[in-house]
Amino acid sequence: MSSTLWQPSNRCRKWLLIGIFALLADLLAGVVATVLEFRNWGEEGFTPDVVLSYAAIIPQIIIVTSYLVLARECGARGLWKSVGGMAGSYLLMCLIGLVMLEVLPDIGNVAIMAIAALGLVGLIGFSVSGIPRFSSLAETNSSPPESAQDPEPSAKLGCLGYLVGFIVLVAVRGVMRRFIGPFFRGFAIDDWVLLEFLAIGLFGLSFAIWFAVTKIRLRAQLGSMACVLGITEIVILIIHAGLAVLIFAAIISEAAANPQLDDAGIDRLLDPWMKRGSLVSAACHVIWVVVTAAFFASLQQRSENDAAQYEANTSLP
Repeated sequence: MSSTLWQPSNRCRKWLLIGIFALLADLLAGVVATVLEFRNWGEEGFTPDVVLSYAAIIPQIIIVTSYLVLARECGARGLWKSVGGMAGSYLLMCLIGLVMLEVLPDIGNVAIMAIAALGLVGLIGFSVSGIPRFSSLAETNSSPPESAQDPEPSAKLGCLGYLVGFIVLVAVRGVMRRFIGPFFRGFAIDDWVLLEFLAIGLFGLSFAIWFAVTKIRLRAQLGSMACVLGITEIVILIIHAGLAVLIFAAIISEAAANPQLDDAGIDRLLDPWMKRGSLVSAACHVIWVVVTAAFFASLQQRSENDAAQYEANTSLP
C-alpha cells in the first residue's frame, strides 16, 4: 500500500472549508432541535424541532457535496459511491417521515409514497451499478494512488445481498403481524409506509457501513483522522443498533407479560426509552460533527511538508 499522503487542490480546500462551516451549522441546528424536542415533548405534527430538523437538510447537502468533491479529486471511488447512496437513502427517509407525521392530505401522502417507491428502485440500481473511474481527473491527477482506487464490488453479490435483506425484512414484518401483532390491538401504521421505510433504512445502513470502512482503508492517503472518523462512525452505528434492540426487547417483553396492553400503555412504555434515545442520538451527533470537522480541517490545512514528514515516518524500519 502506498504511504503517500494525498494533496488537495485549491478547489477542494475551499469545499472542505465550506464543509466545516456547514458542519457547525448542522451542529447548532441539532442542539437547538434537541432542546426544543424536550421542551415540547409529547406534541405531534410539525413542531419547531421537526421544522428545524428538516431545515438542517440544507447544511447536510453541503457536507455531502464536500465529500463528493473530496472523493472525486483523490480518486476514492468507493467513498464517492457510499456518500451518494447514503445521501439518497437519507433524503428518501425524510420524505417518508412526512407521511408518518400525518400532516399532509391523502393525495400528498400517496404522491410521496409513489416517489419513495421509485426512489427505492433507484437505490437498488445505484447499489449494483458500476463505480465511475473519474477519467476526467487525468489532467490533474493522472495516476491516483493505487490504494485510493477502491476495488469495485461484484454487482451480482451486491444485488443478492440487498435482495436477501429485503426478503428478511418482509419475513420479519410477517412474523410481527402473525405472532406479535395480537399484543398491539389498535396498532395503526400503514404497512407500506413501514415496509418502505425499513427497506430504505437497510440501504442507508449498508451505505453508511461502507462509508465508514472506506475511510479506514484510505488512511494512508487521507491521514490518521480518516481512520479515527471511520471507527467513530462504526461505534455510533453499533450504539444505535444496540439501543434499537433494547427498545424492541422491552416492548416484546412487556407485551408478552400483558396481552391487554393498549396504545396508551405502549406510549407510557416507549416514552422513557424515546427520551434516552434522543439524548444518545444527540450526543453521537455532536461527536460525529466534531470528529468530521477535525478530519476536514486536517485535509484543508495539509501541506507538502506534512506529506514529506508522513512518508519519512512510514519509511522508518
